[in-house]
Amino acid sequence: MHKPELAGGALLDLGVYNLSLYNYVKKVPVKTIVASAAFTKTGVDSECDVLITDENDAKIRLRSSMKRFLSNKARLEYTNSCIELKRFFGCQVVSIDGKKITIPYKGDGFVHEIIAFADDIENGLLEDPIMTHEASRESMSYLDQIRKLIKLKYPFE
Repeated sequence: MHKPELAGGALLDLGVYNLSLYNYVKKVPVKTIVASAAFTKTGVDSECDVLITDENDAKIRLRSSMKRFLSNKARLEYTNSCIELKRFFGCQVVSIDGKKITIPYKGDGFVHEIIAFADDIENGLLEDPIMTHEASRESMSYLDQIRKLIKLKYPFE
């Protein structure tokens, strides 16, 4: 996480998850991205704060940190509704306007990703229908834009 030669830092190690969630639920294109970061002695970002504004002027805040514990809750606020995911990366309960819905959960780590990968191979798929190649490329494009904004460059670039 602290080695620039291994693309370390909060954004690529932790922030990729909340960014991917945003990318999955977004409905309109991004209008602007503003980002700031704090850096370690080794030159990687220890914290990254991102503010995205979409074409409907909705504001999306994404934070990642290696210095301190942040809430792992995702909160999606809409005009007439609110969705909360406690531990969004391994969510077992979703709250929609206060009503709780339980989600089947098989374990910590990458259990769900491994199952999806195995199912895709078993079904002869070349890409996952949820995390498509295009979704991965788009998330990486946002990460690259954010890295430019915070002036994070790795030695191999």
